[in-house]
Amino acid sequence: MIDVSAMWADLFEFAGLLNPIALVIGAVMGYFAAQRRQIIIAAFAAAVFSLMADALLRSIGLPQFAAQAGPLAAFPFRFAGGGILALVVHLIVRRKAQKA
Repeated sequence: MIDVSAMWADLFEFAGLLNPIALVIGAVMGYFAAQRRQIIIAAFAAAVFSLMADALLRSIGLPQFAAQAGPLAAFPFRFAGGGILALVVHLIVRRKAQKA
């Protein structure tokens, strides 16, 4: 039986919100985003590509970030994590460009 509290803990940690793959993709796409509207695209791409990378890791037998949470449960958390980091990086880059 799946422990619900462990699943929620996984979603707020490395399986969801703090997934390193989603955060890296969100940061890179936030760096190259020319407009704020592209942050939503960056968040979606971070969630999709991190789930694809997770599926690839599962298929070749490497350890997973979390076994409790499924991909449909992790998607919105990875979307939020990637989007937040993309927005932060985008704002930092824009401020540096305005100062120069």
